[in-house]
Amino acid sequence: MKTIFSWSLTLIYAVIAYLFVFGILSYKVHYEMPNDITYDISAFTELSVNPQYAYLVEERLLAFDIRLALINHAQESIDISYYAIHEGLSKEVFFGALLEAADRGVNIRFIIDGFIEGRGFNDAESMSVLSNHPNIDVAYYEVFSITAPFAVQNRLHDKLMIVDQTYGLIGGRNIGDRYYFDEDDIDKKTHDRDVLIFGEHAQAVEDMSDYFDYLFNHPYSDIIDNELPSHHTNRYITIYQDYISDRELELPTIMTDVYNDAFLVKNVTFMRSPLNRMHKEPVIFNALLELSRNYNDIIIQSPYVIFSRPMRQMLAEYDLDNITLLTNHPYTNPNILAVSGYLRIRQDLAESTTLYEYQKPLSLHTKTLIFGDEISVIGSINIDPRSAYLSTESVVVIYDEAFNTYMRSVIDTYLEDSLEVNGDLRYNEGTIEPIEYSQSRVILARIMKFLTYFFDEML
Repeated sequence: MKTIFSWSLTLIYAVIAYLFVFGILSYKVHYEMPNDITYDISAFTELSVNPQYAYLVEERLLAFDIRLALINHAQESIDISYYAIHEGLSKEVFFGALLEAADRGVNIRFIIDGFIEGRGFNDAESMSVLSNHPNIDVAYYEVFSITAPFAVQNRLHDKLMIVDQTYGLIGGRNIGDRYYFDEDDIDKKTHDRDVLIFGEHAQAVEDMSDYFDYLFNHPYSDIIDNELPSHHTNRYITIYQDYISDRELELPTIMTDVYNDAFLVKNVTFMRSPLNRMHKEPVIFNALLELSRNYNDIIIQSPYVIFSRPMRQMLAEYDLDNITLLTNHPYTNPNILAVSGYLRIRQDLAESTTLYEYQKPLSLHTKTLIFGDEISVIGSINIDPRSAYLSTESVVVIYDEAFNTYMRSVIDTYLEDSLEVNGDLRYNEGTIEPIEYSQSRVILARIMKFLTYFFDEML
């Protein structure tokens, strides 16, 4: 018995060491896999051949209503990509809307990151509600495999919703109550941002659709079989119908408002990262860095900012003093791992950029870049190594002065609730008071700052 226990313990240690070496330490060797994706930044400012419209989706509840309205509006197809689906009312209503659309003949494809959901750690039975429907296909991207631990860091981070190949919703929101609702019992409520691109034969939406086809049918994506019986289809549809009734939502009216208020923009370009494993070539970051050379006024809004060694090398030749950077307060940001990386470069950022930190209880999950008075970039990409080199990411580059002006006015509302950080890591005097935070949070963040020192590449 003692020998069996000893061998079992040795095997466990060996597996842990194997996963650590190939799932973590292997990423310390930075080698970018070659790919054939390139973006010509001069094309960003060319006029669209076909009209393209952009509708900014900022307000939390409206963001959920837009999703329901798009599903209700669908005639033929709905393609959806999300990093995560969180338990709560938003998931149940969203699933009910999809099931009702599928019942009327709409073909739906749904892909989600496979690290958590693909192993059944979350509510796998609820996903089977979708996959059991004859008009719905569900896939998991990069399900964790003991034989491929080297792919564990390559997560699906796109947030896309494409309807009838005519409407493309892209941004930072997953499906979860904290992105949409304001009830007091919701934990970690966040501000976020989407943009809806649409138009007859809109090039950006067609490119989104092509990318989704490639992603959904890729060898790293597993389309799941209808294995788990489910009896909750009607329950989700009932929850959806009750939600619409209780709020007296007129979903067609929401679409009418979108048409009336959207900007007819000069151009929209869709960009996405490669799908290879290990380190990807930072295609999106390279294009944005090249674009930044043409502008002396840049605004970046990101939930956290982290630079790995390769990113610092990329930025070494750039002058950052023309950048206004807006991010979360480090001790109220819910992502403690990201905070640990941010704290290591916080002073450098305060000295080299105009750095603002948000001072309200709701955290920022928005991902936006503004270049001069004509370019706005919105999507899933954070300013961190994971978005640059590891995850699947996608953005739209919107070329239009009027949309840019509106986007700046929206960001100004967040800046009004933020304070500038000076080189001494103190706040410059502002019109608001600094937010209060827990000292235990400070201690935890500083401990994590030490523990993650050698792993910036994975933050």
